[in-house]
Order: sequence, then C-alpha cells, then structure tokens
Amino acid sequence: ESFTSRSGVSIIDGQMTRRGVLIGEEVTVQIDYFTIQNCLSADFEGGGMYVGNRSRVTLSHMLVQNNRAGKVDTFTTTEWSGGGIAMGSYSLLRIRDSRIEYNTATSDAGGIKVGYSTLVMTSSVVAHNSADRAGGIGVGAVIDLTNCVVAYNRSGFDYGGGIYSSDGVLTLKDSLVIGNEAAIGGGGIYGHDMNIENSTIAYNTAQEG
Repeated sequence: ESFTSRSGVSIIDGQMTRRGVLIGEEVTVQIDYFTIQNCLSADFEGGGMYVGNRSRVTLSHMLVQNNRAGKVDTFTTTEWSGGGIAMGSYSLLRIRDSRIEYNTATSDAGGIKVGYSTLVMTSSVVAHNSADRAGGIGVGAVIDLTNCVVAYNRSGFDYGGGIYSSDGVLTLKDSLVIGNEAAIGGGGIYGHDMNIENSTIAYNTAQEG
C-alpha cells in the first residue's frame, strides 16, 4: 500500500529461478511500465505472470520477455503453459502498448495462455515466442486483438503457430499475423469461430494451412 509512484521503467528479473508476478483470485489491478524478464515457473503455469481465476487485470507499457513455463533438464521435463503470461478461468486481461516476446512453454502458448478467460489486446506485439502448441497466443475462450502484430512465433509439435483459438471466438482487427510457423496446421492461425477485419495474414508456414 505504500507504493505510490514510480520513476522510469521498473524491472522484475527472475534470474531463471522464480516466477515474476503472481496475481491471486478475484483481484482487480493495473500494472504499468514494468519489464518482466528471465522468469521461470517449473511447476505451474505462467513463467512471467500468472493471473488467478475471476481477476480483472490491465497491463500497459509492459515488456514481458525471455520467460519460461515448464523446465527441461537431463532427466525430466515438466509440461506447463504460458511462458510469458498464463490466465486461470473467468478472468479478463487487457493489454495495451506492450510487447510479449521471446518466451517459451513446454506445453501450450509460449506467449500468452488465455484459458477459459478473455484477452483484449490493443496496439501490442506478440513475437518470437514458442511452445509445443500455440506459439504466440492460445487456447482462449475470447481473444480480441486490435492494431496488434503477431509475428515469428512457433508451434514446435502441433497447431497454431501465431494464434490457437479452436474452442473460442477470435476477433482480429487492423492487425498483422506474419512469419509464424506450426509443425502441423495453422501456421498463422488455427481457429474455429473467427471475425477478421482489415488485417493481413502472410508468410506463415505449416503442413496444413
């Protein structure tokens, strides 16, 4: 409660030993001007940040980079989702003027795992993230992107290089999906119910689509 002001950009660095930010259940919070980097969640979702169930979170002017969910070593692999950010159920995450990049997950969603929740992104970039499925953004009930770039993400073993939205509704407006890669299908987007307006989907690769 004593935190009242900031100076410049603050950095949370997990030193590849701990998660960066944990937001509990039924919390309403806004976080601005932070870099969350080098964070690891080896035993649960959300390397850089985890948003609990039924929370309302707004992120603005954020850089979430080089975080990991799940751990791979010589003997074991823990499979977790949401390298940059993971959401629980029935939550709302708004992201604006931010970058989510160079994050990895050993299961779903290298950049952002939406879960049974709602993601609303504006004027933001999701790039160079990787996972087994849904390299950039994935597995969301509602994914709404306006004036965003989803680029150079990779799904290493499954579907949805840029965006994976097979069970929910994807809205893409004034956005660019470019240079993403999926091992099986949906290099740019793997989706079911999609509304796409004034957007470009180009130079993505996959075996199917």
